[in-house]
Amino acid sequence: MLTAALTGQLVTAQTFTGPATVYNVEATSADAHTFYSLRNKKVVPASDSATANWDIAFCKSRIIFNSGTSGPGKVKAQLVDQAWVNIKEAPATGYLVDAGSDKVVPTGSGKGWYWYNATTEAIRPVPHRSLVIQWEDGQRAKLEIISYHKNASTAANSDKGFYSFRYLLSATNNLSQHLDEVYNLDATTTAHFNLAGNQVMEAAQSTTDAWDVSFTKTDIVVNSGGTNTGKTVGQFVEIPFANLLVAPDANYKNNTEAVPGGSDNSWYHYDFLLTHTITPIEGRTLVFQDKHGRFSKMVINSYYKDAPATPILLNTAGWYKFQYFYQPDGSVNLDPDYVAAYTPLPADTVSNDDPENPNDPNNPDTPGDTTGTNPGDTTGGTGTGIAAHAAGLQFAVFPNPSANGNFTIKTGELLRSVNIFNMTGTLVY
Repeated sequence: MLTAALTGQLVTAQTFTGPATVYNVEATSADAHTFYSLRNKKVVPASDSATANWDIAFCKSRIIFNSGTSGPGKVKAQLVDQAWVNIKEAPATGYLVDAGSDKVVPTGSGKGWYWYNATTEAIRPVPHRSLVIQWEDGQRAKLEIISYHKNASTAANSDKGFYSFRYLLSATNNLSQHLDEVYNLDATTTAHFNLAGNQVMEAAQSTTDAWDVSFTKTDIVVNSGGTNTGKTVGQFVEIPFANLLVAPDANYKNNTEAVPGGSDNSWYHYDFLLTHTITPIEGRTLVFQDKHGRFSKMVINSYYKDAPATPILLNTAGWYKFQYFYQPDGSVNLDPDYVAAYTPLPADTVSNDDPENPNDPNNPDTPGDTTGTNPGDTTGGTGTGIAAHAAGLQFAVFPNPSANGNFTIKTGELLRSVNIFNMTGTLVY
């Protein structure tokens, strides 16, 4: 369970649980890693690389963990061929540490976390492949790479080397929480909240686009319009939170218009006759679209400290409890347990090359390459070849120059059988 920091002060009454989504962790340098602390939700300076202050690090398309030969930490991890949403419990065994060139996350297209499209030069995450991470104190996390392109762009020619990823921390093996939950958010003064990161931003960032939604007593404002510099828009809908499975395609508004103030105008009712308390209106849900174009839905559960079931006038007001779901994949789907169907990758995405590593002997741009597709290669090798699919399972076919046009095949573990023909149509496998 994470605690929030407001203007440098720890406020232990505020807790934030659930997934966090991080955008644009830059790893464009070919010879320097960018270090990240998953537990503290921030980039760690390179000067701390020899400490346990970081958990995971990125250098181009390569990923290392703070363990083994990569760092003094005790962070273990493993790749699992499961969709992030489907991982409900952390594996009991199988965790590894980096050991020299034998990394937890192998390099090379299809071997680790990504596929490389040699035609478009785009790098995309392998569908339904995730990382599960373990710390020495028993904490676990599951992590999925969302994008390697800047601003999570789907354009093949967009800038590469900018990681966006989603992860869930847990004190136990339970990794099933897909809703974000915020408890005792202090809105007695303005709190600027970032939906993707599930965190309150520092007051110094109030004039930036780092936050999406602000809470000031009963007022909820989105970061757009007026003097705000962000692009987040929002609205409220008369649909219960659990029933809202698709984000609306219109009617989003800026600033204070997204969530109008006043009793019964948006999210709350004020009982001015009897209890003089504020109660969220059942069946109303807030919907937001942030600067990344990602949608989220939110339900306010309570406006009082410690979320009493039946608030009274003596309860401390201005302390929100709410749940929300943030969809990082760019779709309008707001079902927290939705799993996108597995789509076999196009043939030209399969390659043994590590396109971002100039020292990889399989890189086609590496001078003196004798095993890849370097133009100066005179020994044949296996090349990068083409790829095919059988029953939804990927495999790669590689021309063998010494075999008169026959093909050799490299398959995944799940491939049972396949027929391969040479260029003249003769069955060779």
